[in-house]
Amino acid sequence: MRSRRFAALRPASHRAASLLNATEVSSMKTISPFDGDIAALAERLRQTSIGETVTYESLDGALGRPVRAHRYLLLKARDRVEREDGALFVSVFRTGIKRLPVASYASVGKGTRKAIRRKAARASRRMANGLEHANEAPGEVVRAVLKEQSVLGLIQYASRDSTMKKMLNDEAITAPTPLAVAARGLMTALGVKIED
Repeated sequence: MRSRRFAALRPASHRAASLLNATEVSSMKTISPFDGDIAALAERLRQTSIGETVTYESLDGALGRPVRAHRYLLLKARDRVEREDGALFVSVFRTGIKRLPVASYASVGKGTRKAIRRKAARASRRMANGLEHANEAPGEVVRAVLKEQSVLGLIQYASRDSTMKKMLNDEAITAPTPLAVAARGLMTALGVKIED
């Protein structure tokens, strides 16, 4: 049983929520002080034509202050428009944000795979360098690092364009490939003989 001694000190929202059942509480939306800003940016993004780039200066006008200093608001607005309207946006370096045409949607995945490869390679190098300069690293630490490097190496290999082409048959894809089928394709790309 909770003490009622401190009930008056609890926030009003907590006291009110305790009177509601779980369904009513889960359906309540938290109002953020930034909802108006996010809505203004989302509306500006909705007005963007397909293939058009909205400059940061234009977004500054919609927000009423520099959007680059409040990038999280732009990301929230972008996420809202993508979720509600099905549009897809990408950042254009030092310029703004571009609404992609449908034909370019796959470029989002390709760019993400490239970033993943770079991050995996960098992490593997950092761990190797750390171990190289460590004085008497315990065996379990060395084994843990080697496991991580093995998985990161597999991620790097699997995220290459050439591996993806070997793994998946373009004509057969009508939906996202199940993990087991993709893993089988990866094993084939690695040159492992798989018996049926």
